[in-house]
Amino acid sequence: MRAAAIVAEYNPFHSGHAYHIKKTRDMGFTHIAAVMSGSLVQRGDVAVADQHQRAAAAVRGGADLVLELAPPYSLASARDFAMGAVSVIDSLGCISALSFGSEECDIVRLCGCLDKITAISSQSLKPLISSGLTYPQAIARLVPEYGGLLSGPNSVLALEYLFALRGTGIEPVAIKRTVPHDGDSPSDFASAMAIRRLLREGRLDECGKYLSETPDPSGLYFLENGEDAILYRLYFADKKELLRVPGMNEGMAARLIGSLKDSAGIYELFDRAKSRNITHARLRRAVLMYAVGATREDIYSPVEDGGAGLLPPPFARVLAANSRGLELLAAAKKSSKMPLGHSLARLSRTSPRAKRIADLTETCARLRYHCRCDRKMPFVSEYEKNAVIIK
Repeated sequence: MRAAAIVAEYNPFHSGHAYHIKKTRDMGFTHIAAVMSGSLVQRGDVAVADQHQRAAAAVRGGADLVLELAPPYSLASARDFAMGAVSVIDSLGCISALSFGSEECDIVRLCGCLDKITAISSQSLKPLISSGLTYPQAIARLVPEYGGLLSGPNSVLALEYLFALRGTGIEPVAIKRTVPHDGDSPSDFASAMAIRRLLREGRLDECGKYLSETPDPSGLYFLENGEDAILYRLYFADKKELLRVPGMNEGMAARLIGSLKDSAGIYELFDRAKSRNITHARLRRAVLMYAVGATREDIYSPVEDGGAGLLPPPFARVLAANSRGLELLAAAKKSSKMPLGHSLARLSRTSPRAKRIADLTETCARLRYHCRCDRKMPFVSEYEKNAVIIK
């Protein structure tokens, strides 16, 4: 057995994802596991479909085993998202490589860029960020020789994977990304963002070129459908509460509170609260974290000076698998350093922190339910779901 892992959102699973899996398998990997976001995703949004459906589509599209990246890791910053996912992969004890898509595929060049970035002091960054630059823009200013590399969002995430892999012994494998992160394409590939745009506009027939399974429009979820519930929760927020949210700071909290009364909808709120160095995605993540009640204590270990170390997820939940995935799962169960299984109820009983993260998983699913297109669709608890086994 030679197993590789992929960190993904599959929101939704499309031909580009199938290509990534195939290229990874072509490199000689016999088993492929994916660690996938659940109800809420890293760009600060609800997933367009249920995680078990997305996981099953991934297995039918070439993956063997799909595990869930639990909240709040799925909603965290790029670094914490990567660290959380890699900690799950490393804990399995049977994964030899992490495969990721990137605009830059030269691992040596990526590692050189990472070395330069890790050598940058916070004192060098502060004045640039204070001037209005985002973190990636500030980094690009300080390491101009890697400016082109840092302009690619997947290359930036690749750097976070490389950082998270340090000390694990897991090999990084980069697959060339050929479609812009948020672009349309006349080829057989399109970005997930472009496909979500088609789904949101009801242009399902046009999605057939990129999706192996045409989705049922009644089973789709979009953030704007649930904006009333999210905004209602925010109206009662105070600054102290907001500052308990991972990724929130004084400036963000003040801008959100100050923008609420004049915002007619959630996207207008994001537009008003955004600033030169506070991005839309960062605002969206923080707002969704607050909406589900996630706090710094859920993801960081407390330390005296107010800083924190990232805690690993307390368990790994199996969403879908095929026969090879079951082989990989059997091997992982012998070597795994964290509880592993398909039942959220059973996993929740493994520790007090596991119970907290399981309850957050359920809360995220309930928030996603409020964002459904079909208002008559019944809610199914995450505690009642089982893994999908593809024969």
